Amino acid sequence: MGVFVASFAGTTMDTACRLQRYVIQELARTFLPRAPRRACPTCGYDVSGLSVAGKELESPHSHHEESTHAHTPIGHERDAEAEPGPAGEASGAAAADPQCPECGTICPLEQTEATAWRATLRAQRALASNLNPFKWLATVHGATLFAVATAAMLAAVPPPGQALSWQNAGMGGLILWPLFGATNQLLAGLAFIVIAAWLIAKKRPWWFIVAPTIIMIVLPAWALSWQAFVGNEANPSWLADAKWPLVAIAVIVLALEAWLVVEVGVRMVRKDSAPLEQSEQDR
Repeated sequence: MGVFVASFAGTTMDTACRLQRYVIQELARTFLPRAPRRACPTCGYDVSGLSVAGKELESPHSHHEESTHAHTPIGHERDAEAEPGPAGEASGAAAADPQCPECGTICPLEQTEATAWRATLRAQRALASNLNPFKWLATVHGATLFAVATAAMLAAVPPPGQALSWQNAGMGGLILWPLFGATNQLLAGLAFIVIAAWLIAKKRPWWFIVAPTIIMIVLPAWALSWQAFVGNEANPSWLADAKWPLVAIAVIVLALEAWLVVEVGVRMVRKDSAPLEQSEQDR
């Protein structure tokens, strides 16, 4: 049984570090300079000014602006105008694949969502100053090191009311143990939100996920808020007991949840800016 408990603790810490890394990366990106409309997928160089057969490269999600060109990629228009024959095909292929002036990478006209995301992230890091700490936190290695380091520091902190010693080493996680249940349920609710947003963007049936999404978002958030700020005589709130680490993390978790819900709602209202839907139109 002890082996299973230790394995559970290890896998939980690993999952927590991974999730923390994802959150750190996304939050750090919000503090980086705005990326160009189109960037090189290798170095992040701004290639939005390049032209193909007299046409300027467009943003990966800008083809839907004109209905006459919503389903006609630029490369296909260029192929229609190119001269027939092997020479024309060769020149058309070269024109359809412009090179990045910075690193020489081929920049395809049509990018997948993952490629466009990586290009945007590289462009943001390239534009940011080397003294900007968020530039380092936006990378996979930087966010991972930060997540592991903070988790190790938390584990090294002794439980409240106990001295720092080797006997108490590794018990710092007990400080945040009261948050374990609520945050796990909120994580499930956030996963439901992501799935619902994906189904709506893909124009697939999504009615069946509405009820569990609302339940898994509202109930854990209400329980966490009650425990952090309300409480009762038998179970005082963390605010009344001056458990400031729990209060601070509860506020952060609730704020992140509200942020995600609002952002998804805005995306649903402004369907013209939904990346998944636009990528489908570009095809």
